[in-house]
Parts: sequence; C-alpha cells; structure tokens
Amino acid sequence: MSWSANIESDLQFYKIYRSISVFSHVSSLTPINIISNTDYLDTNLESETTYYYAVTAVDDADNENKNVVSAVGSVADINPPVIAI
Repeated sequence: MSWSANIESDLQFYKIYRSISVFSHVSSLTPINIISNTDYLDTNLESETTYYYAVTAVDDADNENKNVVSAVGSVADINPPVIAI
C-alpha cells in the first residue's frame, strides 16, 4: 500500500494499523509497523481474508490523530490445491 506524504515539517514517522474488522479509531489497536517512508508491503497474511488498514502520522511531540478511515484489502486464494493420487 502507499499514501501521500505528510507535508508537516515536524513529521517523525507513520504508524500502520491492521484489523480484520472495519475501524474508525486506533486507540485500541497496536500498530503492525512504524516507518518513515510512504509505502508498505504487508506479509504473513491469511489466504482469502479481508483486512482493514489505516496509517497515522506522528509528529516530533508524539501527536497522533487516532480518528481514521480504514481502507480495505483482500487476499486472494494463495493455497495450492491438494491432489491425492
């Protein structure tokens, strides 16, 4: 996933959140990663599962807007077929 860069001069980093249900606030969630760039590749996902994501910006004073709009992403069937002979 990728997003537009925060233009504030005091940007410290981004926090990435993920859930299996839609959410609009990140207070009860733990970030899956903290990064400084504007793209992220999520790994170790479950086949045929829908995930919801949000990214927040954190400034030098540790301010973070915890109200978010989560975006949805789905994982295709990544399991190989089982063939019995």
